[in-house]
Amino acid sequence: MTTNHLSNGERSSLLALRLSNHSHGQVDSIFRHSFNITFPNLLVHVGRIRESLSCLGVTLPDEEVMQLISKISIGDVVRLINGNLYIYTQRQVLNLPVCQLTEINLRVMKKALTLSEQEIQGVFESLDFENNWGLSTNHPAQLMQRFLQAQSEEEVEKVVYYLMGRGKGLTPSGDDMLVGLMTTLGTFRPNAQSTWRMVINHRMAEQVTTNVSQAYLAASVDGFASKKLLDLMQALHMGDAREINLAVIAMKNFGHTSGMDTLFGIFCGLKLALLS
Repeated sequence: MTTNHLSNGERSSLLALRLSNHSHGQVDSIFRHSFNITFPNLLVHVGRIRESLSCLGVTLPDEEVMQLISKISIGDVVRLINGNLYIYTQRQVLNLPVCQLTEINLRVMKKALTLSEQEIQGVFESLDFENNWGLSTNHPAQLMQRFLQAQSEEEVEKVVYYLMGRGKGLTPSGDDMLVGLMTTLGTFRPNAQSTWRMVINHRMAEQVTTNVSQAYLAASVDGFASKKLLDLMQALHMGDAREINLAVIAMKNFGHTSGMDTLFGIFCGLKLALLS
């Protein structure tokens, strides 16, 4: 039996680039309000609309996500056929009509940085990184200095090799910082991003972090970011204090420490952008 759901959710533009007809995957992990599906070349995150769109996934109305979670199990086979994701559970085949979802362009676009260093400092200085990020070592000022000194490939390697995989959770804190950094440089100083991209790619080949985190790092290297991140990039570009504050709060409240860790990476990226 196949159940069909007509959804009014969204899908990342990255899916069309990475998934092809008859791609095979499986349910990889299940959480309280979302789940992940792994394909050979992409991890797809299925989440609720209220949680904003991931660069790797789709969002659906809350009740639809919860219904799916109640029926699926880790290891269930998933196939993409003619724009529909079919999940083969033990009792039935569930149909997730990805093709009917609104596609959102989540590619990082180059923008002008109009904020001064003093204004940037004012945005981030109130965030208590030291007591709210996911790293157990290093004072934020010391780690910031390591970022700012990374002007050569050797120095970039030291930072990337230190951070990648460091911290707890499906997306370790160091990886979230690198995602924030890459998105910020890709937006405001793409010419300063190439060395970071190369080093991160080399480090990912050594598989030192989680599969989920690796997928988000790969997306950031390819120039994609989640909707919340892009909203903050747009707010920083426009320079509207109210919109920046709202976007920072939205990021800050994401996950246990992921939001704060990503914000620290953004802060470092903005500082680096000003140096370039």
